[in-house]
Amino acid sequence: MLAKMAVEVMHDAEKQAMDFGAWRYSFKAMRAIVCAEEEARKLQQKYFGSAEILLGLMVEGTGIAALVLRLGKLKLSEVRVLASRKHVPCDGMPEDILLDNDGCNLVEAAKAIAVKRGESHIRTAHLLLAILESENSLAREILGLLHADMWSMKKGLTELLDQQTGKQQVD
Repeated sequence: MLAKMAVEVMHDAEKQAMDFGAWRYSFKAMRAIVCAEEEARKLQQKYFGSAEILLGLMVEGTGIAALVLRLGKLKLSEVRVLASRKHVPCDGMPEDILLDNDGCNLVEAAKAIAVKRGESHIRTAHLLLAILESENSLAREILGLLHADMWSMKKGLTELLDQQTGKQQVD
């Protein structure tokens, strides 16, 4: 279902944000969510959560979150391997892959970060900040296993968001 919605958005170059539930996402954040759903499909999962959203941010590749993850020397292949080890493939794939509790918590945290910053859309930076600030998410566990410098990533994200305050938001 998300993939179908994203295709409609991608074909409409004029549209820069999209409704997802009761909240709006930047185009890049929505694309990252769609990529997360596709990563879950590759891992043969019925649900997707923070680990797949982390993968989605990396696969999307053009948002602030992807830039910070690249600067942190994280490799998509390594994140994908660790995410696959944390899941057991399911029998048969549903048409729609839904957010699990981990993913819902992450999206809610990203929304809270956006609201706190006075922004009207969830952006890729908000999603990554939510991962970095989470205590028990699978994505944060994966970052820890890869010895990611989460403090530096959080600092970099915050600085980039602060620089964009008052400017046109590009993420």
